[in-house]
Amino acid sequence: MKKRLLTNALCATLLSIAITSCTKNTDTVTTVVPIVTPVTPVTPPPAPTLTSIAPAKGLPNTAVTIVGTNFPTDLTQLLVSVGGINATIFSATATQLVVGVPAAAKTGTITVVVYGTTTLTSSTFTVTSGTQSTFTSSYFEHIAVDANGSIYGD
Repeated sequence: MKKRLLTNALCATLLSIAITSCTKNTDTVTTVVPIVTPVTPVTPPPAPTLTSIAPAKGLPNTAVTIVGTNFPTDLTQLLVSVGGINATIFSATATQLVVGVPAAAKTGTITVVVYGTTTLTSSTFTVTSGTQSTFTSSYFEHIAVDANGSIYGD
């Protein structure tokens, strides 16, 4: 009987220790579920095409009209160069650009960069030497005479 009482006391003590040594886990686990928003694909604009340039030769500062398709009207989306030198863009429509031949331009292709896409003309723009005069009239905005006596105007 003493043994049984001692065994019961020992079991009660061990049970008491086991109960008091257990702690409640208050840490919570939060599962984060990402929300996936479908992305609508962006269709890039069609690449520009260059049909013609006029005139095909002229002095620096000559206004050149570039005809083609898919040009943006936002001048910040355009870069035009003549013979590798950036030109001033005077105006832009979806089918026509008007640019000024840079003073430092050399004979070469006219390059149009639209939205990062480069398009080259198939013909060469020839930079001529000579003198140029600018005057205002109801018809001409610019006029130039080269060393051969050819007159260019727009």
